[in-house]
Amino acid sequence: MASKKDSWKSITYLGAVDLSKAARNALDRLGYTYVRERSEKAYDKLVVVMPMIQRAYVFQFKILKPEPFIINVFDTKPTPSADLHHIELEGLNKQSGPHARMFLKELAKDLPDKPWKVPMKQKFRYAIMAPEYMRARDQWNAMGVL
Repeated sequence: MASKKDSWKSITYLGAVDLSKAARNALDRLGYTYVRERSEKAYDKLVVVMPMIQRAYVFQFKILKPEPFIINVFDTKPTPSADLHHIELEGLNKQSGPHARMFLKELAKDLPDKPWKVPMKQKFRYAIMAPEYMRARDQWNAMGVL
C-alpha cells in the first residue's frame, strides 16, 4: 500500500466513467504509455447506523512511460443518496511527480469546470462540511493545478 508521501487523492464533481474518458484523452495527448486494468477499492457505506464494507469498481491506468505511476478513478456511495467521485495517484516520487502534475493539468483542461468544485446539490446529499469537500481545492493546489 502506498504511503501518504507517494500518493495523492482528491474528490471531484465528475463521475468515474466520464473522468476516466478524460484521463485517457489527457494521457494520449501527453504521449504517455499506459495499460488500462480492472481493479476494486473497498470503502465504508453507512447503512442505518452501522458501516458496511462495499467495493467500488476502479478505472485503473498504470503509466509505464515516461515514469511509472498509477491513476485510480472510482466512485463511492457512502450513504444511500450520495455519490463521491475520486481520483487517486499512487507511486509518486521525484521522477514521476512532475509527470503526474503534468497529467493533472492536462486532465483539468478537458473538464467543463474546476475539478475540485463540487455542486451544492451533491454536497447536500452527503454532508456539506465533509472533510473531502473542504480539502479538495488544497489537494489540487498542492499538485499545481489551480
